[in-house]
Amino acid sequence: LAALSPSFRALWSGRVAPEEVVLIGPRLLLTYTAEHGLSFSFTRPVGSREPALPEIAAETKLESSASSDPDSDPGAGLPAVLRQLDLARVIAEASARARQGDDATSFLRKIGLRNATLIFDQGGEQRIWRVPQADVALSHKKTRSLIEGLVTVESGRGPWTFEFSSEASDATRQVTLRAAVRDVVPSTVANALPPLAPLRALSLPASGDVTLQLTSQGELIGGSFSLDLARGEIVLPWFGDLPLVIEGGNLDLKYDPSARALLIEPSTLAWGRSRVTIAGNVASSIGPDGEELWRYALSSVEGRLAPEDAKSPPVEIES
Repeated sequence: LAALSPSFRALWSGRVAPEEVVLIGPRLLLTYTAEHGLSFSFTRPVGSREPALPEIAAETKLESSASSDPDSDPGAGLPAVLRQLDLARVIAEASARARQGDDATSFLRKIGLRNATLIFDQGGEQRIWRVPQADVALSHKKTRSLIEGLVTVESGRGPWTFEFSSEASDATRQVTLRAAVRDVVPSTVANALPPLAPLRALSLPASGDVTLQLTSQGELIGGSFSLDLARGEIVLPWFGDLPLVIEGGNLDLKYDPSARALLIEPSTLAWGRSRVTIAGNVASSIGPDGEELWRYALSSVEGRLAPEDAKSPPVEIES
């Protein structure tokens, strides 16, 4: 189902096109493959007699050739799911058409979703999210386009919001994606999106901001990530599977293309009377069998370890 509002600007020019579209109960498919990264499409409802959409081939393993020549691999060192975003290419191409007035999308200013189902598919394995509401606003100028949206997602740990914007520029031939999440539990995202496996280490409420710079073909060329952590459990690599209960903290990361890694800028975790500030890097690579491998290099910058007994003095951590 869909609710449409006509564009009077289009009618004035002798055309019929919507200015606002609200889709009710749609099924959206977010697919990840090694070849195309993340891509987006609509699916037919179960039992629909309408022709099915073309089947999307999704490889379960990443091509090992991507690791044979890291210099030729855009986004090397990043999680594989972020190295190529087909969605950015779609945004760039659709925005260019809209700016030129080539199709009806040039008159579209608002898109809404109500009671949507978001299906994430990787290699035929699907996970489902419920999206009660999403609203997107579009603005097109002569040389650039701006898309802004707000999405509410239901999860087993409660609802969380996802605010985003994208700017496509003819001058730079780049797409900038910005996103802000609030009240999300990262481990629930990792459970739904297996390529983001490292987020399973964070079983606590978090709010964060992400900025990605991509080419108009979807290749990632830069980015920054920040997370503010509330009280909960975190699993650190050197503690094995033993969770650490923290009171709060922050994680700040930046993608460095030259180092082909995510740099962890000084980030602080606090628990009880203790705190530690860490820095380092984390990188992803593709193994000979096509599996994604993770490498961590972390060190303490400063901090202190203190027992719960207030009578015992803390031990300062040296870098």
